[in-house]
Amino acid sequence: MFERQDKQCLQLACAIRELVKFAGGPDKPHFICGDFNAWPDSPPYQLVHDGHLSEKSLTALQSINTVSQSDGQLAPLVNYWSEGFQYSPANNLQSAYMKILGKEPLTSRFQVDGVVRSVDYVWFSGNTLQVKGVMETVDEENIKDGVPNAIFPSDHLSLKVVFSLK
Repeated sequence: MFERQDKQCLQLACAIRELVKFAGGPDKPHFICGDFNAWPDSPPYQLVHDGHLSEKSLTALQSINTVSQSDGQLAPLVNYWSEGFQYSPANNLQSAYMKILGKEPLTSRFQVDGVVRSVDYVWFSGNTLQVKGVMETVDEENIKDGVPNAIFPSDHLSLKVVFSLK
């Protein structure tokens, strides 16, 4: 697991707020995709999905003590700037792969524990875009020894989504 999921959540919330602003508002089509370095049960994934932190995610982030206080103790960043850990209005971001396949694509293998996980996603504004299809990824068996390899030249697998406007 990544040590600074608090920073990941802040970065994602900020990026989504800016994306929505750039698109012209939550009622305009937009999507965000890439390597999120977060798996489906993590606070960053949950934040993108819901637009705010759940109690479970908030509790997880409160265990990350990185802000120096005047008494020399460290405290969680989320306790000092909770509004930074959300984007508003929650604009109905949906995962394209979850929408079509009912699961996230397995896209990378982690060296620390050897587990193949989902860390790459395509999120879209479900109120303005419709997913027509996604490119299926390879079976876990094909990447169980890790990527890059002789077949896949990157440490992540490609994702592809076809959208239409609603």
